[in-house]
Amino acid sequence: MVSSLLTSSTRLDLDKQIHRLVASMIMPVLYDYPMLMSEADEAIERIEEFNRCISDASALLKGAYLVVIFPWMMHIPARS
Repeated sequence: MVSSLLTSSTRLDLDKQIHRLVASMIMPVLYDYPMLMSEADEAIERIEEFNRCISDASALLKGAYLVVIFPWMMHIPARS
């Protein structure tokens, strides 16, 4: 990361560089994936797309369903 920060002549997007750094540290250890040399790598784009899908899901918000607030509601029979 440091070498890409020093040698890049274009304007850097620090967030993308940090995403690449984190993915480059985690993916080789967990998944035996090669080091990511570019912040435009396909793997990083897929990870960011997945994160956008998860963060946009309203069902994941706390309190989206009453059963989360009132756990005893799990025992109410379903309507047929």
